Amino acid sequence: DMGFFPGDWTFQLFPKLSRDRVRFLYRWNQIAFAIGGGLTLGIYHTPYEGASYHHLWHSPLYKWTMLNLHNENKYEENVRVKYHHFYPEGAGVPAAESDDDDE
Repeated sequence: DMGFFPGDWTFQLFPKLSRDRVRFLYRWNQIAFAIGGGLTLGIYHTPYEGASYHHLWHSPLYKWTMLNLHNENKYEENVRVKYHHFYPEGAGVPAAESDDDDE
């Protein structure tokens, strides 16, 4: 079945198109795969939509915890001790791949 058009109707309504059932079903699967891939990549997937974490919904517990951290001046300390580097310095990681720009 492809959408709202049952496959067996094709055999009844278009006998010349569906003369060879194996070749017809093979082509039907190719077309369905192409349409699905085209819809997924072309329409349903919007590039760079929500590419950052700033659009996420924050729960009331998260907001309450962040407010408490800011009020008690502990947020800056948490950001300071956050682990940003996954490789020790001089471990052979090229400068272009290092994560030094987010400090």
